[in-house]
Amino acid sequence: MIEDLDILPFPVRTEINKEMPMIASRGCYGNCSFCGIQKFYQKSYGKRARVRRRSPQNVVDEILYLVNNYGTKIINFYDDNFEIGTSSGKKWFDEFYSLMKENNIKVEFYCNLRANEIVKGDYFVEDLSKSD
Repeated sequence: MIEDLDILPFPVRTEINKEMPMIASRGCYGNCSFCGIQKFYQKSYGKRARVRRRSPQNVVDEILYLVNNYGTKIINFYDDNFEIGTSSGKKWFDEFYSLMKENNIKVEFYCNLRANEIVKGDYFVEDLSKSD
């Protein structure tokens, strides 16, 4: 498994839409009985890091690329879990949100969250729902 996800190039996009998929991280710290992601990563080669993230700057750079080159209006994160309820997840999100505001990026987001992420990360929902 690749530790530093920032070394990966942005994906080649063959179909351009106003809504584009993106991955900011891989893995999940949870071990839910209904989810197979831990089993999937146990079968993978390499160090067993549970969660690996791209840097906030790298994610924002890709969003800027999509907005400026393709007119993207919606980003659909396909992360295993968009982790924002832990201290490291909050730190990542705070930097990401700051960069989004700094670059005046206004897009809609969709992402998958564990229920406890929403409870612990209520600031996330509030910040991203602002229309400023």
